[in-house]
Amino acid sequence: MVFGLALLFLLGGTTRSAHDTAMLRTEVAQVCAAPPPADLKALSPLPRRVQDAAAAVAIALPVFEKLYGHQNIDQARPYKAESIDEVWFVSGTLSVGAKGGTAVAVIDRKTGQIRCLTHEK
Repeated sequence: MVFGLALLFLLGGTTRSAHDTAMLRTEVAQVCAAPPPADLKALSPLPRRVQDAAAAVAIALPVFEKLYGHQNIDQARPYKAESIDEVWFVSGTLSVGAKGGTAVAVIDRKTGQIRCLTHEK
């Protein structure tokens, strides 16, 4: 059992409650409800399968920086990616006491294309 949990952690998997899964699905839906940037398609990387959270973050960060500026994106580090259904949900970390939000992207696991992207307020 401990070996299985350690392996799951090392492979980037997480155990998530049904409530947390529902909340993450809601967040994905909210991000995808926002109008995308006009040049989102041009900003997406070449198609490739996204195997892990680190690869998802690596896809999102250059796009975030191009749209929102390096300083804004750097302030929301570290970025994390969570796998849900067939997508990665990438988001930053808002500092304690900070106002505003962070950049958020939904990335297709099979193609690496950014499906949705916004900056939370």
